[in-house]
Amino acid sequence: MLLFDWLLEGDVSIRYMVHRDLLVHAPQVQIRLLQRRLGLEGWAARLLEHYDEKTGMWGGGWYSPKWISTHYSLRSLKDLCIPPEHPVFRKAVADLIETQWENQPAERKNVSPDHSRPGGRKSRPLDLCVAAMMLDVQAYSGKDSPASRAIIDYILHTRYSDGGFNCNWDRGDSHSSLHSTLSVLEAFQMYQSLESGYRKEEIASAIASGEEFILKKRLFRSQTSGEVIDPAMLLLSFPVRWKYDILRALEYFARHGRPYDPRMEEALNVLVDKQRADGRWNNQGRYPGKVFFHMEEAGKPSRMNTYRVLYVLKAYRPEYYDTIFKEDYDF
Repeated sequence: MLLFDWLLEGDVSIRYMVHRDLLVHAPQVQIRLLQRRLGLEGWAARLLEHYDEKTGMWGGGWYSPKWISTHYSLRSLKDLCIPPEHPVFRKAVADLIETQWENQPAERKNVSPDHSRPGGRKSRPLDLCVAAMMLDVQAYSGKDSPASRAIIDYILHTRYSDGGFNCNWDRGDSHSSLHSTLSVLEAFQMYQSLESGYRKEEIASAIASGEEFILKKRLFRSQTSGEVIDPAMLLLSFPVRWKYDILRALEYFARHGRPYDPRMEEALNVLVDKQRADGRWNNQGRYPGKVFFHMEEAGKPSRMNTYRVLYVLKAYRPEYYDTIFKEDYDF
């Protein structure tokens, strides 16, 4: 069986992405027809069924409980390529930004970590990764707003001298985090797609330095010791939630046209080594938390991860990709 025939037996979101990104001769009319079905059937539609019109939320909360909250439901819908103009998606994004940013007290949006609450308790600014992910889904929905620009101001102010970002910037951490940096890069790239021009040069500079920060680590190694930063970063998981892993990073680089860099090589080798004998890639893990339903089984062949790896290989290992494309596998 050809790998692509197997992929095209999957969820409509996967079929859409395979036609859009991998099948170079796919008719545009077929791609458009698949796009129209997103949100009407499959995983995206099942997520939409859990939206509560009375509260305007998923899971009874904005950020928690993980992973059924509004925040992470919107993130999953984006990852499943829900049409940006979908009315429920767009309304929920607007409500999320209003409640989690616009209506927050000034101390939560201020870049100074020194604001005090009554009784001497300190109030942390909004988590940087959360702010970045909110910017990401709002930009995906096609909206630019004063809130978007305020979030950008907040994020840019926290940029580290090593070129990246860290959610614990206000707690004295001295180095950037791969988790935080990739979330910011994804958000900034999505915002740049709106072509608003707001702080364009500074955002471009932050993107360049953030990408270099990741590449200097060869995507998963400590610059000082050379050791693997966290073995979990080598696992292929979907949905990605807020977690960094090498597939998420390589997919980011490929999706935004970053040319091959030799520092990607080891991570690419890890991906290739994870390929099963039958040509597919597994979903290697799930992050603990509540879910409305499991999209794919952990430890079993994953159409989503197989598509994502193939997308990366098409960009950075085209000869191997072409071999896989033609191979008739037994499964």
